[in-house]
Amino acid sequence: MRLLRFVIALPVIALMIVFAKAAQFAAVDAFGADLGFGLASMLGGGPVLAFYYWAAKRYPKLNTYGLSRG
Repeated sequence: MRLLRFVIALPVIALMIVFAKAAQFAAVDAFGADLGFGLASMLGGGPVLAFYYWAAKRYPKLNTYGLSRG
């Protein structure tokens, strides 16, 4: 059963990473010249991570496959 949970979690985690990196790169492109790379990178990644945390707390049934400890 653990292997099945792992196999199901892999594509979800990969999609989360792709979405977060796209938001991060968009923020660096938009704000990088004004804020610098590091701050713009955090500005882009922060809301995405906050959304993931909110979704994990709001929909705990979706976490039954071990995607979080919620």
